[in-house]
Amino acid sequence: MGKEFVFSRLNHCVASCLTAAITASVALYSSGTIAAPPINPETAVIAPGLPLADMHLHSDYTVSPTQTLHRMDQNNVPWGGGGVLTWPQYVEGRRDVWMAYVRDLGARYLAFAGQSELNRVYQLGGAKAMASADDPGIKKFLAELEDDLKAKRIKGVGTYFVNNSNTDDRPAFRRKVRGDAPSLVAIYKLISEYGSVLRIHLEADPESMAQIEKVMSNDRRGIILWNQCGSNTTAEQVRALMARNRNLVCEFSWRFPPVARPEFASRFIFDENGPKEEWLALMEDFPDRFMFGNDSHPDDVYAAASQAVRTHLLPYLKPETARRIAYDNARKLFSLSWAPSTKP
Repeated sequence: MGKEFVFSRLNHCVASCLTAAITASVALYSSGTIAAPPINPETAVIAPGLPLADMHLHSDYTVSPTQTLHRMDQNNVPWGGGGVLTWPQYVEGRRDVWMAYVRDLGARYLAFAGQSELNRVYQLGGAKAMASADDPGIKKFLAELEDDLKAKRIKGVGTYFVNNSNTDDRPAFRRKVRGDAPSLVAIYKLISEYGSVLRIHLEADPESMAQIEKVMSNDRRGIILWNQCGSNTTAEQVRALMARNRNLVCEFSWRFPPVARPEFASRFIFDENGPKEEWLALMEDFPDRFMFGNDSHPDDVYAAASQAVRTHLLPYLKPETARRIAYDNARKLFSLSWAPSTKP
């Protein structure tokens, strides 16, 4: 099994998960419903037990770190991380939330600073204020950020919402900020100096993508973690950016059911029929650039999404690609160590 660890609660489901995946694939293929990509028999054996590093797991002021830890343990998730979730009650700089998660979860939680601060600036002053490096809220955050990076309290910054103007169902949360805005450039300069990560939300907008690519190309030491692999991007758009930018990685949260609703099926990377062929090919061509993300909030949906990726995506990949995407790319990017209680 290599470096996989499996919580005891999950051991009993390996055979049933494998059988379900193969049975569903064969049935769909035989019925002519889809031209199903083939399941890799070797990967199908290991996929149900692969640990998942959840790269879209918010520290949430409404959910205790203990609840989050229980959710992780129940779903064989050794590590998780994301920005502070405070919507819709924005309050300035909820550092206390990610600090509590790190205190209680230790190295299993990857803290990202800035999401609540940046969203607060946007709420108060709109996209113009958020784009400005001279906004008082941005200046305060930049000072704190350098100290946090230097002290290694955080794994990165974000989410910085560059463009979610067409992909968010909350009108008050939508925005479009330049991908090369002075505030973003200032943040990226700091994370590059410390070899860190800036996570962004940026949908498939040619102007926005060109602007963020300009920033990435200025300093390859910084890493851009693209939330939801662009939300509504095509595989071809992601391929083009990845081919030109070695410091671009993405996590594919919210682009598969049951996290995303059926009306967003056009954005799915995979579903119960398996992965789309163009995304499958992209993952095999760039196996070190994709990571799992969940981004669901109710416990039952979180569990179902974890099951879905192990059943409807990972078995179709080569074994080493599946391991990388499930957990190993995140482990390497963030220099994570297995905890004594979970080391395989």
